[in-house]
Amino acid sequence: DNIDRRRQSISPGATLTWDAHDWLTVRASVSALNVESHFDNGPDGPTRIDPDFTPGTGDEFSVVRDELLSRNTATDLRGRLEATAEILSGRNDAVGLSLTTGGEHLDQRALSTTISPNFNAAGSSTTRLDDTTRTDSLFAQAELQLPDGDAPHTIGHGVVTAGYRTDDHSVFGREGSP
Repeated sequence: DNIDRRRQSISPGATLTWDAHDWLTVRASVSALNVESHFDNGPDGPTRIDPDFTPGTGDEFSVVRDELLSRNTATDLRGRLEATAEILSGRNDAVGLSLTTGGEHLDQRALSTTISPNFNAAGSSTTRLDDTTRTDSLFAQAELQLPDGDAPHTIGHGVVTAGYRTDDHSVFGREGSP
């Protein structure tokens, strides 16, 4: 009965799409995620403290204290801009080719405070963490749409996709992914 856990999450976002030309679409997206978490492990009853660790010396006393209090917040903020160009339409049983390219930025912040008792002594200790990481990304993807074939052994409505993404993380460095 002395433990309380609460969590609240909010995740708003928005995307704006603009058809700049009949062959070019531009998208901008922003989103946020915020998670608040509280954990309280209340007192289990009186705790006997002996400051000099020598029983019977008369300096012992009793306290009632929380076992653990923890407050955590995690926040992600993301922005993305991308454009898709339809180079070949893929209509009327022709080959289609589109290229999507863009970039993304992500800020991730963790804020944590934990208060725990000092065992066999009065008082408590507090641990605090406040850390932010950032990731900047660039990406490109080509999509080839194959025509619907009537002849035997042809691929109907096939799609071949190739892409590459590079991420530059503020802690782990740069990494590329095909």
